[in-house]
Amino acid sequence: KHTEFEPLIIRGSAIERQAQWNSDNKFIIANYDILTRDWNFMPKEWDSIVCDEVVYLKSHSATRTKLVKKLKANRKIGLSGMPIEINLMEFHSIMDWIRPEVIPSYGRFKYRYIVFGWNGKPERYENLNELHLLTSPFVLRRTKEEVLKELPPKIYNDVPLDLGKEGTKAYDAIKKEFLAWLREQTGHNWQKNALDKMIRMRQFVEFPEIVGFKIPSIKLDWLEDVYNSTEKLIVFCCYRDSIEFLKKHFKTEYIIHGDIPTEDRVGIVDKFNAQSKAIMLCTDAGRFGLNMTGADNIVHFGLPFNPATVLQREDRAHRFGQRKIVNVITPLINNTVDIGI
Repeated sequence: KHTEFEPLIIRGSAIERQAQWNSDNKFIIANYDILTRDWNFMPKEWDSIVCDEVVYLKSHSATRTKLVKKLKANRKIGLSGMPIEINLMEFHSIMDWIRPEVIPSYGRFKYRYIVFGWNGKPERYENLNELHLLTSPFVLRRTKEEVLKELPPKIYNDVPLDLGKEGTKAYDAIKKEFLAWLREQTGHNWQKNALDKMIRMRQFVEFPEIVGFKIPSIKLDWLEDVYNSTEKLIVFCCYRDSIEFLKKHFKTEYIIHGDIPTEDRVGIVDKFNAQSKAIMLCTDAGRFGLNMTGADNIVHFGLPFNPATVLQREDRAHRFGQRKIVNVITPLINNTVDIGI
């Protein structure tokens, strides 16, 4: 779009992709997910590799990370608006691909810079000035304020809602069951299981029907009022079931979730951006690499625990090309897990 380069985008059937990988084109664009499918016939040595949204390489154990690290290149560049989402080991995984020679090995890195708590999770970090000296020559950091001075502000609106008598009774039943289970737990593994058990409460505050309660969704009633009073909305949910309920209610074709092929998502967003009145429904599969500047209202219908994920959602609209003030609206049901998150 911005240069004279004519890149080749890897797509199509396996036979078509194999021919594309073997072409003489100097510039190739491919999705991370293609690596697992095309590994046996794609080139393994390159002059340069640029990994956009390099946070995709945050996990040492992920298949895509292992495959990318097997590729050889004279130059490696990682791009990300959020290089660390949860803990410092994500930064290690990314740097281990970009410049592995400048940082300690996996085990030494953990020992040198991270203090772990009794549950095996990072409790705090140490020797960070040393780590900064090691890695800062290879990190070019720019804030939005520095490079997008014309970008409009974001305005946050948290909207408190009440479940009502029937909803409160149902939610309290789920909570009581969860607390009874929690009191019986011992050992070091209870925390992970507790988060799994909490899913029912999180699903309930999005749509009670997901967990079997035939009562209206307070958030849906609120969202309908918001949609009727605004031109366009981008709505993020935590669960695919919520997307299906909203899709049926609003009769929208603008949907992005994990089962929507990556190559189709940009087209869906482009169509959405071109509408004068529309609603886009996304799970967190829509938080990377999409430009939704055709809308200026974002709704966090369901909140994730990770604040980095929240920011990535919002920045689908708050980015280059946005000319309007972006309104970030979060409905929060009082006395529920919404408030806790």
